[in-house]
Amino acid sequence: MNGALRLRFAKTGKAVYFSHLDLMATLRRAILRTGVRMRYSEGFNPHPIISVALPLPVGCASIYELVDFEYEDGLPEGDLRALLNAALPEGLKALEVYAPQGKFRNIAWLDVEGELRFQGDLRPGLPDALTRYFRSESIVITKKTKSGNVEFDVAPYVIDATFSLGSGEGLTGEGLTGEGSPVEGEDGSAATPGGEPTIDEEKRGVLLVRARISAQNPTVSTGNIVTAIASAPGGAQPVAAMFTRLQARDGGMGVFR
Repeated sequence: MNGALRLRFAKTGKAVYFSHLDLMATLRRAILRTGVRMRYSEGFNPHPIISVALPLPVGCASIYELVDFEYEDGLPEGDLRALLNAALPEGLKALEVYAPQGKFRNIAWLDVEGELRFQGDLRPGLPDALTRYFRSESIVITKKTKSGNVEFDVAPYVIDATFSLGSGEGLTGEGLTGEGSPVEGEDGSAATPGGEPTIDEEKRGVLLVRARISAQNPTVSTGNIVTAIASAPGGAQPVAAMFTRLQARDGGMGVFR
């Protein structure tokens, strides 16, 4: 019996450094090691029929990666998810295996969270200011495309963005990207307006963000969020940023399956 399956898996830890090609090769090997007979394409150069939804940038983590593959001659006995986890390397974990319910082109939104680290202290009022800023009707940034830099209004494609000061406990040095400068006041010192409450020592310099971003048509990257934060009034460029993809959604905001 032939068929198709969808695997939802997590990509964390050291696996965030896998390139797309390395990831695909690793997934193919793991599937074959379970005893699944993958279906191959026809023609002069047959290859296993497998595809991943919205490849993740190197350095980003995810708990909602999706890959489809076709098989033939039935499935091996036992729990396929457990068999896959026994074959996958550290950092990759099979979470669900099920029959595909929607086409990847119907993924419209991605829920993401990020931890951004800055040099120096952050203003206690910065998270609320950024939350208000991301509710603006227009936030124009410079976006890199294959044809060069273009002006892009990111506001309609980043929704439900919220910010808070973080402890930095999850920012372990894995998946960090970006360079920048500290938040500074007019005298060059860390900007902490007088009269505002102080920040707990463990929360200094770490900003947490959660948002829903357009997955495709147009695609909004987590780097676009960082650019928008840096362009905000009183904003700054983080020296490190680590993002995790949490969930995929369809155009009606339902969970994509």
